[in-house]
Amino acid sequence: MHTFTNNLFHKLGELIDERAYVIMDSNFIGVKGVADKMYRHFLNMPPEQTEEEKLYASIRDAEIQWKLAEGRFNEATDPDLIDFATYDIMATKSRYEYLIKTAKKQMGLL
Repeated sequence: MHTFTNNLFHKLGELIDERAYVIMDSNFIGVKGVADKMYRHFLNMPPEQTEEEKLYASIRDAEIQWKLAEGRFNEATDPDLIDFATYDIMATKSRYEYLIKTAKKQMGLL
C-alpha cells in the first residue's frame, strides 16, 4: 500500500509540474505582449496595424490630402501656383480613387 501511495503522489506531482509549466508558459506570452505594448508606448510608436487598417488609414489620408489640394487651389493667385494646384488635385484625387477601388476589391464589391 505504501508503494501505491508513493507512486500516486509521484504521478500527481508530475502532473502538477506539467500544468504549472503550461500556465507559466502562457503567462510568459502575456508578459511579452504587455512588455511590447509598454515599449511601444514609451517610444511613442503606434500599435501595429492589420493590412485592412493600413488601407483605411491610407484612404483617410488620401481624402485629407485631396481636400488640402483643393484648398490650395482656392487660395492660389499666381498662374504657376494655379497650375501646380490643378495637377495636385488631379494626383490626389487619382490616389484616393485608386485606394477606394482597392478597398472595394478586398471587400468583394468589384
